[in-house]
Amino acid sequence: MRKKVLIIFVALLIFGNFFGCKADYGEEISQNPQAMESASDVPTVRLCLDFFEDISSNDIQSFLDQVIGRNNKALQIEYEIAPRPAFGEESANAERDNYLTYLRTELMAGKGPDVFICSAFSPGGGQGIFLYPRQAMNNHLFLPLDSYLAKAQYMEMDKLLPQVMEAGKNQEGWQLLPVTYEFRMRAYDKAQYQLDLDLPMTWSQMLESGDPALLSAAGSGFFCDIFGELGDYDRDVPAMSEEELLARAEEKLRAEEPRPSQGDTVYMTAGWMEYIDESGTAVDFSLGENEAAGEYTLIPAYNISGGVTANVCTFAAINRNTQCPDEAFMVLDYLLSKDCQSRDPIYSCMAGLSLHQEAGSKECPIQGKYMSEENFQEFSRVRDQINAVKFYTPLDETVSGCLHQAGESGDLEAKVHSQYMKLKMMLAES
Repeated sequence: MRKKVLIIFVALLIFGNFFGCKADYGEEISQNPQAMESASDVPTVRLCLDFFEDISSNDIQSFLDQVIGRNNKALQIEYEIAPRPAFGEESANAERDNYLTYLRTELMAGKGPDVFICSAFSPGGGQGIFLYPRQAMNNHLFLPLDSYLAKAQYMEMDKLLPQVMEAGKNQEGWQLLPVTYEFRMRAYDKAQYQLDLDLPMTWSQMLESGDPALLSAAGSGFFCDIFGELGDYDRDVPAMSEEELLARAEEKLRAEEPRPSQGDTVYMTAGWMEYIDESGTAVDFSLGENEAAGEYTLIPAYNISGGVTANVCTFAAINRNTQCPDEAFMVLDYLLSKDCQSRDPIYSCMAGLSLHQEAGSKECPIQGKYMSEENFQEFSRVRDQINAVKFYTPLDETVSGCLHQAGESGDLEAKVHSQYMKLKMMLAES
């Protein structure tokens, strides 16, 4: 599906404001022809949006209005929404595949959208526009952004979570800007559970602890996350040996022996967090205006090096071949501003949490939601243990596939070997 919106912002130096009207076809056009620049002279930014949740045209329009309204410059923005993947619907998936083929052909020809705001690959879901974002950076698809970031008007780089933001850099500097991220953890009511062991610890130590809460927390994470980054993209080989993959898979299966579940798994979705309680009900992990919420101990699923693996769910970039880089950066500048992360509904269609370090606190609520001071401090404690950040890619599904059906076939070694060979092939072709 492709949509276009024309937004022209005209500064009226005498009156200090602007007048506009909406045409029936979604165009906002100045009513002052003497002040308005010729449409042929107005830069046009083409924006590609690829989300795995629905977003309304009104929400997109609201976002673009903010981009334009904050910049004293005439600008046209065209936007297109990539067709969403759909489970079991061949026609919908065929439409998406056709769109991705068309878009990638454009990019190979040095054309394509100026700005991308994209979901990463979704394990068990649809493929993203860029299957391997790190490789796309190394292949020089994106514009280096350091000089633009240095003069950003609204984005506060020093307030964005540094461990996650670093994932968008290579030897040329920043090219991808992570927008949302997630990691897995479990929440325990402090009134009912007190942890006697010191954290952080390694994944293996969690499994060996004998503590039901730690065992449940270890089981809340994806198997692929325990390794941190899965590929060595400089050499196009897996980041772990086949022997280590087998040993960890055996360890994981041993730890999955039936035992009572403890605590509630916390999910990061639609720009916020929720947990699933014992009845299976999704509960908002926030206070809002209710000051009587409980306090939680949060335990993440640690990785094998004793830290937390975060996954980039959504990222933004500028096409290296854009003809209007300054105007394209205006979109990213607002997107990663504190105001946008806190209030703009565009974040409600993204998985994961926004990157501002105050996001979720009373000082920076997300769509009106925030944690108590105690819970935010607890969340920040866990978040600060992030020591590995990766983009979701097809590698995640391949590594996790080592465990699928292995128990039924009884031949884990053969399954791991098959998946490891697939991993090597995928990296070689990436």
